[in-house]
Amino acid sequence: MDALDALTRLTRAGWVFTYPRDDTGGIIAGYAVRLWPGGWWDGLILHAEHECEAIRVDPDNALTWRRDGTVVDMVAAVAELPAPGERLAPSLATGSHFSGFTNF
Repeated sequence: MDALDALTRLTRAGWVFTYPRDDTGGIIAGYAVRLWPGGWWDGLILHAEHECEAIRVDPDNALTWRRDGTVVDMVAAVAELPAPGERLAPSLATGSHFSGFTNF
């Protein structure tokens, strides 16, 4: 699977994408979000094919899981995450709060 296949997989799974731009119209990053019942959500911040951050955020906006890697690896990582509330799903805050996507 390449990066385009991975992103297509997310689109088919219902993830929502946005691409905020700077003052000159250049894309800053790609953001992808999957919402879960109860206020949980997963996100990807895509800087480049080999630079992607994956996160899970709880209803209090605290990070409960975070990984960095390639787009393909991070799509695989979020696909393997159990849904919030399921056995083995990350649920403890890491001590960090998500400060929000820029221009989302």
